[in-house]
Amino acid sequence: MAHAINPEIPSDLIHRAAQNRIQGFRGALLQISSSTRQILQKIKATGKKIGLLSNADVSEMAGWAESPIAMLFDSVVFSCEVGYIKPEKEIYDISLRQLSVEPRKAVFVGDGGSRELEGAKEMGMTTVFISGLIREL
Repeated sequence: MAHAINPEIPSDLIHRAAQNRIQGFRGALLQISSSTRQILQKIKATGKKIGLLSNADVSEMAGWAESPIAMLFDSVVFSCEVGYIKPEKEIYDISLRQLSVEPRKAVFVGDGGSRELEGAKEMGMTTVFISGLIREL
């Protein structure tokens, strides 16, 4: 894409920028706060299923397998792998099927980006808005 905008951008600069992006997202996935881990562990300990539903590309999810919270999720759906993005109905359907949960018995927690809460509510899920600071990459 960079060359489509400006063919004179050096390829090594594009490569370094892409690697920086990948490392930034990887770092964010590895440096999960202890409070986030504890909350997920407490939910898991109650026997509830936990799913992750993310509008992500391959560079954003590159560090997921190494994340200290990856093993706490019963279902992980990345948009780049399934071909749908929030708030499209299909991406929620995939997650709900993987979790074997009916929408009316599911709680969707999110920051509201990509109209995700509206999409979840339209599916019949209870929604919970959370906000917080995202570490700058």
